[in-house]
Amino acid sequence: MKFNGFKYDRCLYCGECFANCPVVNLSIDTAIEEIMKLIRHDVENSIIFSRCTTCNVCNLYCPEDALPYELVLENFNLIAERRGLPFLARLVFPDEPHNMWSLMKHLLPEDEKNLIKKWKINLNNSHETAILAGFYTNLIPYIADTELLGNLRDHIIGYEGLFGSGGDMYKLGLLKKTYQVGLRMKYHLENIGVKKLYTMMEPEAAMLKEVYPQRFGIKFDIEIDTVDNLLLQKIKSGEIKIKKPLNMRVTLHDNCCSRYFNLKPQEISREIIKLTGNTLVEMKHSREKALCCGWAATIPTLYRKKFSIKETLFYLLYSLYVRIKEAEESGADALVTSCHACTIFLTLMAELLNSNLKILHIQELVRLASGEDYRSRINERVWDLLAIVINLVVEWIRSPSGEKYFFSKETPPFGTIEIDASENEIKRTKLVRSSIEKLRKNNLFRNQLSMILKRSLEFYGKFTNRKIEGGNLVGL
Repeated sequence: MKFNGFKYDRCLYCGECFANCPVVNLSIDTAIEEIMKLIRHDVENSIIFSRCTTCNVCNLYCPEDALPYELVLENFNLIAERRGLPFLARLVFPDEPHNMWSLMKHLLPEDEKNLIKKWKINLNNSHETAILAGFYTNLIPYIADTELLGNLRDHIIGYEGLFGSGGDMYKLGLLKKTYQVGLRMKYHLENIGVKKLYTMMEPEAAMLKEVYPQRFGIKFDIEIDTVDNLLLQKIKSGEIKIKKPLNMRVTLHDNCCSRYFNLKPQEISREIIKLTGNTLVEMKHSREKALCCGWAATIPTLYRKKFSIKETLFYLLYSLYVRIKEAEESGADALVTSCHACTIFLTLMAELLNSNLKILHIQELVRLASGEDYRSRINERVWDLLAIVINLVVEWIRSPSGEKYFFSKETPPFGTIEIDASENEIKRTKLVRSSIEKLRKNNLFRNQLSMILKRSLEFYGKFTNRKIEGGNLVGL
């Protein structure tokens, strides 16, 4: 495997890349120091390494296209190869026990279970044109079940064993694993004769169309586009009619992978928002300076010298909180995103905060505005996910000390990859979910939880920002 990563010979050490990071707000001098630290692999004292949410903004601002984002990923990779990953990272590995898909399939209603079964079976059939579901789509499959897709509704393919085209593996810096997933994707798509592919998730289009060809030399002889753009063109052509303009004030969360394709996905989403009868309002951090939703804030915490579940949870929740807070301050009625993972985790934070803000996927806007009989299930689904996370924490606590870390498995180019949860895990998760539901309906509990969470996260933000400003990264 040859990885076309950071260009050491192109870097001018100008600091523009990290000085424009929307997360840490570094001076030029400090940004230059950070580049030098990462080149030396001095990651224990690196602000960027400890706070990077893998949004890849730095690549946009590098005047020499030296790929500083890939420099961060290469440092992640070095630690992963030497030490492995903390137990809790199993959540996003479909080939590891305790992953989120292995349990979610037991919590989904029957109609959604049937959808993901159908999409998996479709991988055994020929499709000249297909839609790739994406593995986060499999957590909220109801979003994809729409008549607006026409006959392509019967040509949706994919399951968690395709690893979301390697998007999460790449963000984790697992370069060998990402390469193997790329070969797996190539095998599957060529095997069923796909010539044109629409992806439900922008990150998967970015991986297949830009990351694999440019970074790993894996090329797909396929025309690749997103379902978002497909729906936009259907609206423009009149095939999809806007029967019920939504008349909302909407702000857009530009997800991390919307920065590929020269930012075109960001404009597609903005067009859809306007064409569905909404007024667009922008958040403080938007477009190329948009913050991560928060989900990827877990990544740098996995590579600290000493893993701390407390730090992982706080950085995750704080990053989500900042995004929700910015959306509320914009005066929006709804926060819209084109990423299924962002939709899930932003909704979870809105629920925990008791926010009145609606969280919608961009495809849901089209379904609602077209007059389709549609009801979102996301508010209930995120509590399912919370129960799954609690189960994982229980398994982590119960695991022997020697199993607190793991090394990712080899990923074969073909064959089924699917892990099922044990009966005990399923029972425990359902019991936790039942208990959570009682608390979810308790308004007093919800209000107290929201108040405690806000105060804790505000304190965490001030505390960590002071540490960054003072250069004291111990405990971050």
